[in-house]
Amino acid sequence: DLALGSGDKVMSQVGVMRIIAPLTFNIDDKLTVGGSLDYVRANMDLKMAVLTSQLGGMVTNASANWGAAMGPGPGTLADLDWGRFDFADSSDYSGAATGDGFGFKLGAVYKLDKTLTIGATYHSETKIDDLEGSASLSAGNFGGAAVQTFNGQIAVRNFQWPSTYGVGVSYVPSNQWMIAADYKRINWSDVMKDFKMTFTEASMGALDVAMTQNWEDQDVFQIGAQHKLTETVDLRFGVNIANNPVPNSTINPLFPAIIEKHYTGGVGYDLSKQQAVNFALSYAPEVSVTNSSSGVNTTHSQMSWQ
Repeated sequence: DLALGSGDKVMSQVGVMRIIAPLTFNIDDKLTVGGSLDYVRANMDLKMAVLTSQLGGMVTNASANWGAAMGPGPGTLADLDWGRFDFADSSDYSGAATGDGFGFKLGAVYKLDKTLTIGATYHSETKIDDLEGSASLSAGNFGGAAVQTFNGQIAVRNFQWPSTYGVGVSYVPSNQWMIAADYKRINWSDVMKDFKMTFTEASMGALDVAMTQNWEDQDVFQIGAQHKLTETVDLRFGVNIANNPVPNSTINPLFPAIIEKHYTGGVGYDLSKQQAVNFALSYAPEVSVTNSSSGVNTTHSQMSWQ
């Protein structure tokens, strides 16, 4: 249904890679401070179909040629049923639209005593260039192939990873146990107010579109524990609880960041004093949100391991 009869799939994929240059400094035997400068590379794939009436409502600026092409009348895009933006490569680890930038982190850890440690961290909002690549904009009628296709370049405007700050504490009551708790604030509202793209075709010029997102800031609470089962085996488990940052009025199945809880488990095995093997599993139960405007229901669950 989300393809609107265009005959092609809809999908989205976002990847963010960081190469981190860190530096830490032990001020004394209790306080350690540190930071890093991060090179960030972001990539995106997107195959999205919308009604042409919706496409017209997404336009924020258009060249004269695009204005004529999208205006009312026979032979215009408005006379067709659906429109599509398409840019994607064939890899799970890269995207058709890419951009480069940087970010930084700052942090500190303070040991109150042998059993209790506190810490704080700040991750900056990224400064990534527009994600650019080849793309197409097509339009057609329900149940049929594209009637018009424009090939050009896409630029995803100001797509950033949000700033984050957090505080945490770890408590070691015995040689067998460590308990850790963290609070983290993710400032989505600064970076996900609108999703903006510019499509440019050589003869048509530039077409600016925007999708309202209005994501809310997210509070994340995490607690976990590690139990030393033997001298060489550690067991770990935890839970991550957060609020859904995506409003019901703007939830889109292509941007389904609605997960609220994660349950985690893991095991570590020390091969020697210098070497260890670790396994971790994270499970997020399915959540469901219905768009209050369109009535479209989105469900999302996750399972990951490393």
